[in-house]
Amino acid sequence: GPVEFWDNVSDFWNFQPRVQRILYVPANDNDLYLGLMAPHGSEGSIVPIKFEVWIDMFPFLEPVLREATKAQGRYDRYETTVLNAWTKGRVALIGDAAHAMTPSLAQGAACAMMNALSLSVYMEGGAETVESRLQEWERKERPLTDRTQQRSAKLTAERALSKGDWVNDVDMETMRHIPTGASADPLPGFPRRR
Repeated sequence: GPVEFWDNVSDFWNFQPRVQRILYVPANDNDLYLGLMAPHGSEGSIVPIKFEVWIDMFPFLEPVLREATKAQGRYDRYETTVLNAWTKGRVALIGDAAHAMTPSLAQGAACAMMNALSLSVYMEGGAETVESRLQEWERKERPLTDRTQQRSAKLTAERALSKGDWVNDVDMETMRHIPTGASADPLPGFPRRR
């Protein structure tokens, strides 16, 4: 019924007369996360949030938009970070410092965690120097993150999420990846496809 619908994560898009998106995420029984997204420089990017600009596009969300637009809000642009190298000497960067990406694939944090896990595995020892282990880690682990970052940027540019048909084997590569140092056994109820 209608109550169950509003308990779900929903992604609302509009393209006419302007591009605006609302990510609706119930956090618990009392809190709701709303991500209001609009192109930089458009009416939807104005802060403080203009109620009339959003209610015009999403009238069915009027009660939550009325509450949300009481807050100051902020506007952040998607950022992509691409470094020439993640390592230098005995130092390595991971996460957004090394490979920030748009949220289209929702894999930025996953890449950060899998890179942190694999980095710890590479640092556990061996006869090589720390510097050579860091370089080997980056050489072997970075390509997947680079591909994920590129796919995420492409999905953002094409607004593919609004079409609902973006999920395919290529884009799911990161989600199916078993990070270096992780068990190959799937979690109960979450079988891995090979």
